[in-house]
Amino acid sequence: MSMYTQLLGSALNQRRPADIGPTTADALAELFRCRRRLLVRTGASRQPGHGLGVVTDHLAYDVALVRLARSIAIDCDPVGSISRSTNGKRWNGHS
Repeated sequence: MSMYTQLLGSALNQRRPADIGPTTADALAELFRCRRRLLVRTGASRQPGHGLGVVTDHLAYDVALVRLARSIAIDCDPVGSISRSTNGKRWNGHS
């Protein structure tokens, strides 16, 4: 299991005390926020720590995407999908 897979699994398992899952609108809004942050970061100049920021933003985006899918009753197990992957690509098809 890759380090990214472990981070994704941990992030998906984190719950706030009163967290019963986001509404679809909240999940979609979070996905858009993460996507904007990711686009800004990947277009930014390469500064020290840039790589860690990109990984963090990708992780936040993937978590938001899974939570959106779950909020509309799509059963997904990205961690299991990554574990079964034979080519090492990320579960959502992006490299």
